Amino acid sequence: MRIEGGILNGFDQQFDPKLNVLIGGRGTGKSSVIELLRFCLGASSYTDPGEQEAAEHALGVLGDGRVSIVLTDGKYRVEVSRTAQDIEPDASDEFSSPFVFSQAEIETIGLQAQSRLRLVDGFLAPEAQRLAESTGAARIRSATSEIRTLLAEIDDIAEKTAELPKLQAQLTTVKAQSAAQSQVHKEIEAQRKALGEVTPQLAAARVRAEAIGRAADQLGTWSQRLDEIIERKPDLEPWPAQAGTADELADLRKRERQAGDRLRGALEEYLSIASELERRKTTAASQKAGFENRARDIRQKIEEKQKGASAIDKRISDLTQQISVLMSLVDLRKEREARVKQLATQRTKLLAQQEASREARTKDRERMVSALNKALGPAVRVGVVPYAQQLEA
Repeated sequence: MRIEGGILNGFDQQFDPKLNVLIGGRGTGKSSVIELLRFCLGASSYTDPGEQEAAEHALGVLGDGRVSIVLTDGKYRVEVSRTAQDIEPDASDEFSSPFVFSQAEIETIGLQAQSRLRLVDGFLAPEAQRLAESTGAARIRSATSEIRTLLAEIDDIAEKTAELPKLQAQLTTVKAQSAAQSQVHKEIEAQRKALGEVTPQLAAARVRAEAIGRAADQLGTWSQRLDEIIERKPDLEPWPAQAGTADELADLRKRERQAGDRLRGALEEYLSIASELERRKTTAASQKAGFENRARDIRQKIEEKQKGASAIDKRISDLTQQISVLMSLVDLRKEREARVKQLATQRTKLLAQQEASREARTKDRERMVSALNKALGPAVRVGVVPYAQQLEA
């Protein structure tokens, strides 16, 4: 490292190829050398709050001078230099910046296990594996949330269908009572036959109305929430004129607008579907009302002939409708249980993949720790203990 101009003019120092520690009294320039190292190499501070302060420190020390650094691994050589006027370092080739820490940052790293582990991870390859872990964790959380919602729905259905065996037994009894009446007039029998034809149609119409109504309510609520989320979408702020460059986010703004258009297009389609569901819900309700009116008219005619028989017929009709609705819920419960089983299997596989990925990362860390101990020992000794990290205050 060589400095020309500024407060540290004439500074010329060769560093060890491994670990370097700057030791000196207060005010001897340790922090200045560290910040100039960072500034020249474009290395960021370990903690975000110190980023601006570190840059100002380096610029104040450098003044109108130049700092130059030569990087070499024994095989390749890269020369890097920078002045206060340079936006980016001037390098002869691409390079990976070394880790540079101030005393305060070293204390921060030492206080928290997560920070120490992050330092070890900094020596590993790019974080593609960690990104995959993060994606897998998100999928696990999504599956868990859906399973929780489905189980709550299954419990609700189970509570609603608990009376089904009792209702089926009552229907059997009432039908037996109806069959026992041998003195029924032929006209009443004809009306009963007509009612028997209408009852399944009414039950089916009620099931359709219930199913369409549930779909309309659920999708309508979800679409409204999606609309609210899209309305709260943050926009990319305008590129500041003081940045000194053309808008570096122009391509992303275009993609962001396109993504927003696709989102709004999808929302409009969902809202259109929800509107169509509401229309069909109204139609299904109207059809159900028509069958109910027809069944009521037939029962009234039967009541005129024989009130007792009409009461039994009404009871049969009511029980048949209730049982039909509950049977549709039983089918829905089976579908939900199958979905839960599918999600549970999927979640188990994701958990296994997550575990395997973490074990692989632990092995990578152990190999890196071994390499660090070999390179820096015995002065520095590093160890990694799997599954030992705890939440810290």
